[in-house]
Amino acid sequence: TIEIRAARGLVDRTDVVVARYVEHQESAVIVTDRLSTVVFERVPGAPNGVRWRTVHETWLPAGADRSAK
Repeated sequence: TIEIRAARGLVDRTDVVVARYVEHQESAVIVTDRLSTVVFERVPGAPNGVRWRTVHETWLPAGADRSAK
């Protein structure tokens, strides 16, 4: 399963949205977390009104802060 945790907006302008969240994944054999920062461009007619421009993911080691600060 995949869960999005600790999501927060960093920038919210008329042309761009930047957000950060922790992507938590669990399977029968492993649990992982990644801190993700995403940049969306607002595009009328796009799904949900935005287009993904870039995403950056950083693997979080066991015991790391997962608050998406």
